Amino acid sequence: MFNLRVLTPDSIFYDEHVSSVVVPAALGYLGVLTDHAPLIASLKEGIVTIRRKEEQHYYKISGGFIEVNHNKVFLLVDSIESTSPPSES
Repeated sequence: MFNLRVLTPDSIFYDEHVSSVVVPAALGYLGVLTDHAPLIASLKEGIVTIRRKEEQHYYKISGGFIEVNHNKVFLLVDSIESTSPPSES
């Protein structure tokens, strides 16, 4: 598990230990697990999937950045809201 913190211009939206996170990076979806290599990437509009134990949560973001370093992940997003799971087509 690692710490995920989601920050908006107004507040800390999420701050929990999670198993994984999948984000819409500029060049495609990017998954992060425990002990991921350090990185910084830009994010585009899309769905963020957060897995915590046996639960999955989905959030729509409008873009931003991700930073991964030493089992700490920061999502800096313009806006975020809860959403339903993406449909499989």
